[in-house]
Amino acid sequence: MRKLDIEELEELFNRDINSLRFGTFNEVRTMLDQLLGLLDSQPIGINILGRIEKDFNDLKYELESGESFEPRSAFRKKVLGLLDTREKQGAFGYFMIRKTFQKSRRFGEDYIELAANWRYTNDFRYDEYFDKFCTFFLVPFQELFLWYIKESKPKSPDDYYSYQEQSLVLSKLEEINKKLFELGLGQQVLDIHNEEFENSMKYLNKRSFIAQVFGTVTKSIFETVPGDELKDKIERLREILERSFN
Repeated sequence: MRKLDIEELEELFNRDINSLRFGTFNEVRTMLDQLLGLLDSQPIGINILGRIEKDFNDLKYELESGESFEPRSAFRKKVLGLLDTREKQGAFGYFMIRKTFQKSRRFGEDYIELAANWRYTNDFRYDEYFDKFCTFFLVPFQELFLWYIKESKPKSPDDYYSYQEQSLVLSKLEEINKKLFELGLGQQVLDIHNEEFENSMKYLNKRSFIAQVFGTVTKSIFETVPGDELKDKIERLREILERSFN
């Protein structure tokens, strides 16, 4: 599959999650395997899942290290006691879904049986397992993943801009325009490419986007600025971008 931008990935992610939620438990394994396969094949998906692992590393550590050394009931009680926010519940849901996905042998009920294993239900009916799996694992993970798409701030140059951050970056470009005018380059350079930048933010990470802006303005500098002023103008441009985007 081709590289998806953030809007396309959100659309497919929600489509698959909602199909899963409103389907039957018999379809869970196939559909979740395909969903994780999609996320693992897309740069934005890989980045967001990696951010979840970093941002909730303490919880991940407890899940990976404690299970081998504590009695099952004590371990379960300890982990569930850590889930004091919806975001942590979402990370927990992802970690357990990922762990199940990585099992060398998986059966059709393995995902939904997480609800029983973690005592979210004492019922023995698979439809009840499915309902509780969606409530405590799948939906919180969906909400957390979508938060990274819609509201998160890039912490690393490799992170992508959320919708909220895209709006802020467009405002920053207006400020940069003013500074370029003060630099003697005029304001038209970024204005001409504004639509291009707006689209590229949907699929470029922070590092690549800044490089695109720098390259666009640098090209204009080479075309309009005398040779003896080039080095100074480019260095000042670099300083403006670093201050604006850091």
